[in-house]
Amino acid sequence: MDSKLLFYNFAGNLINFAITSLFFYFSRIWISLEILGEIGLIISRFMIYGFVADIGINITHMKFYSEERDPIIKKQLNGLFLVIKLGLVLILSIILIFEYKSISLNLSSTIEAQILLGSIIFQNLSTIPSTILITQRKIVRNIFSTIISNFIRFFQLLVLFLSTNLTSIYYAQNYLVFSFVSLLSSSFFVGRNVFAKPSFKFLKNYLKYAFPYIFSYISFIIIENYSTILIGRWSTYENVGVFQTATQLMQYFAIIPTIILQVLLPSFSQQNQDQNTKKQISQSILKLQHYISIVFIFIIIASNLLSKLIIVSLFGPEYEESAEILNIILWAKFIEIFSLGIIIDLRASGKNYFSELMTIFYLLLHVILCNIFISPALLNLGPLGASYAILISSVVYWFIFIFISCKKFDYIFYWNLGKIFLVYVVLIGLHLIQRVFGIEFGFFGTIIEFIVISALFFIILFLLRILVPEDITFLITLLDLKDLKNKLFTKK
Repeated sequence: MDSKLLFYNFAGNLINFAITSLFFYFSRIWISLEILGEIGLIISRFMIYGFVADIGINITHMKFYSEERDPIIKKQLNGLFLVIKLGLVLILSIILIFEYKSISLNLSSTIEAQILLGSIIFQNLSTIPSTILITQRKIVRNIFSTIISNFIRFFQLLVLFLSTNLTSIYYAQNYLVFSFVSLLSSSFFVGRNVFAKPSFKFLKNYLKYAFPYIFSYISFIIIENYSTILIGRWSTYENVGVFQTATQLMQYFAIIPTIILQVLLPSFSQQNQDQNTKKQISQSILKLQHYISIVFIFIIIASNLLSKLIIVSLFGPEYEESAEILNIILWAKFIEIFSLGIIIDLRASGKNYFSELMTIFYLLLHVILCNIFISPALLNLGPLGASYAILISSVVYWFIFIFISCKKFDYIFYWNLGKIFLVYVVLIGLHLIQRVFGIEFGFFGTIIEFIVISALFFIILFLLRILVPEDITFLITLLDLKDLKNKLFTKK
């Protein structure tokens, strides 16, 4: 992706971030915690089967389409992709109907589940035109489609609030409208002249390439929804709402790995796997981990100091536990992003079986720990226990993954991470000590404390020579997104 397209992608993500932030804020104010939890639980019950509609076909189509040069064959590949996806969505729809029958036994009203079932089907159908737009490098059209969908979703929420009481049925309808508009808008931008009669001679290659990704998609979907389902099974809708508020806040940081993925994957794929290039890629991953560590640990410091104050001020005291959960699961998100460079390179170089096996291990560990921490028969810690399960499984997975990656595939470990983490521990330790002694600050006092600790964080990094003037120049360059790939692939 060149710098111009990257700029459009980044700007579009910022616009979407602004709209979804407004939606997130007002939905927490206008809708009760019980309704949010009920709708969130139903969605998770449906979404845990979402891997059926993908199984790696999206990323497989992107690969084969981008490598093909014949425009006729490109259209045939689009036709094949359309047929495969429609078949997978049909299978998913049948599974969801059976799951709906199971869900409806525990609901006083089944209308919400019916509406949400439709929204999940539309959402999976919308990935067809969205994937085609991305493969054709029509990034602006895809982003504009997403902006339209998010805007209409927020506008509908506003209209519903002003005209009626926001019941669970109306909130479920909001999801349906969003997914349906996403399908319509992205389909409109794709048009009809991109398809041809599918060539099934490529089907074997599609399935062969997609097979290793099946396990990672299954794992990702289950990990994303399993905690919510267990909380809903053994606790209240309110606790589901508290937990999902924290996880959704965490998802706002997903813009970081998304942009990194879109920048690095083409660059890694285009490099020849000779010794010099491999060394260059290892250095680039090291540089990537350097900036991710500094920026994201600073984000975690900000969350530790400000999340409780901001969340309670914006949403109310009933969301206080969401701040505690957010502070825990942010470390899991950091681990995910820190490992992203190695995972991208393993996949680009055809060594993705190792990363997929590690994902399966992560899934099994996550499921076991969730049951231990959430089950009433064991630790019974509810939403907070789910966050502990996420963090512990992430840390164990990360240590094993990084160790084997460095040993077997000759990646270089970023040793400065230990120093940065130690700085974090010292600064947050000072913050916790004053809390132990009962020293509490008001709103403005907390803001001043955050500014002081933030300044100390960067000053100490400078003194330890972890952060150097060249890093500041690079981070400023990131803001205008010019020559980003050149910066990432240039040694200091």
